[in-house]
Amino acid sequence: MPKSGAMTRPRLMDASYWHERAREARARAGDMRDPSARRTLLDMAQNYEQLAEQAEARRNTHPLMRRDQ
Repeated sequence: MPKSGAMTRPRLMDASYWHERAREARARAGDMRDPSARRTLLDMAQNYEQLAEQAEARRNTHPLMRRDQ
């Protein structure tokens, strides 16, 4: 059994999970007064969106995950 918070393979392919993390990071960035902290959170959000794109690409190429079959 994976440790609490451990990354699991299905989560790596779950674009909605990463989109939600990006949304949360952007929301928290909006609350930041420190420009450096705000920028860090916005960078994190961008990285989460990239993970979402990669998850979508994996889902579209993985033979068991493709929706067109």
